[in-house]
Amino acid sequence: MRTLISTEELTSFRRCRRQWELGSPSRQNLEPIADGGLDLADAIREALAVYYFPGMWDWDRSMVERLSLAALPRFLPAASPELDLAEAILARYFRWAPAVDRFAPIRVTSGYEARVPDPRTPGQGLLDARGMPVDCAGRIDLLVTDEADRYWAVHHRISRGAWTSEQQLRLSDADIIDSWGWQTAYPGLTIVGTISNELRIDLADAVPMAPPSEPTTHVAQNVAGGGGRSFPQHQRAWVGSDQSVEEVRVDATDAFRRTWIARSPREFELAGTRVGSIALDMLGPNPLLYPTPSADHCPTCPFQDPCVAMSQGRAVDELLTAYRPRQPAAESGRIGDATWGTGRGAAPPRWRSRQTPDARGPGP
Repeated sequence: MRTLISTEELTSFRRCRRQWELGSPSRQNLEPIADGGLDLADAIREALAVYYFPGMWDWDRSMVERLSLAALPRFLPAASPELDLAEAILARYFRWAPAVDRFAPIRVTSGYEARVPDPRTPGQGLLDARGMPVDCAGRIDLLVTDEADRYWAVHHRISRGAWTSEQQLRLSDADIIDSWGWQTAYPGLTIVGTISNELRIDLADAVPMAPPSEPTTHVAQNVAGGGGRSFPQHQRAWVGSDQSVEEVRVDATDAFRRTWIARSPREFELAGTRVGSIALDMLGPNPLLYPTPSADHCPTCPFQDPCVAMSQGRAVDELLTAYRPRQPAAESGRIGDATWGTGRGAAPPRWRSRQTPDARGPGP
């Protein structure tokens, strides 16, 4: 049986090995018993997945907007400040987006599983201690094609307080690794760059409600770069364009910023090598385990109390009673993913609301 490592585990291992030790499915696999479910950022991403559903790309956008907002109460408490804030920022986003959506959606919240390369032996896949393959699993928020039929990977960033700098976006390993993973999972599919779609929820009230934007750059389904298509691995195996790709392009307003960053094949190749190097450390017989305190990630870490106790040399057995083995999430099919066709009018069966986000890889 193969070893499957999620991109969340890779991030956790590099961010703080103690957090990885406590929460990773391959280690203690713990989660808080009092889990709050989806947070505000996750709920907004779910609504955006509805908005960019490929099968509805040519629908009247006012209808799609209503469907997107209707998804929020499934994940946020009714009559809550979080729900009001999510509705406010999305209502303003829906006025801004049509004028800058210079693409057509192909997949939303779609997963991949990619063979991890062995950095010690170029051209070979990494094997675990049992001699079984090691794969990397992850998701991208949105896969799109532009007017020239080139593929881009879109990542929604829901932020507060400050914009993500261009340098941070250029160096975002998560974005680059996801693009590497998709191209590895779909041989021949060429991703030319990443798009950061950033929403500043702290600025929702600062943006007046404008009339709907004219979709002057909308890429329709019935053109070469249109959305709503299914692309089995052996169809559309290679898509190229003679048009050059602008290195960085930014569309911005007070609360929204979309940054297009062209990426080279070499960047993706090096990302795969990094994944292999990290996996070697993770799967070693005795990986070193230590905390990495930081004001950036400690405030949101679910293991703060046991971590402090460990750092003070105290017993943590009683503190760990507030945690349980991570519950396997029954993942429903996601609209726009590969489970169903994504042609005009396609829609998945009705599923019950998911109470917690799937953080461990692709669905069926």
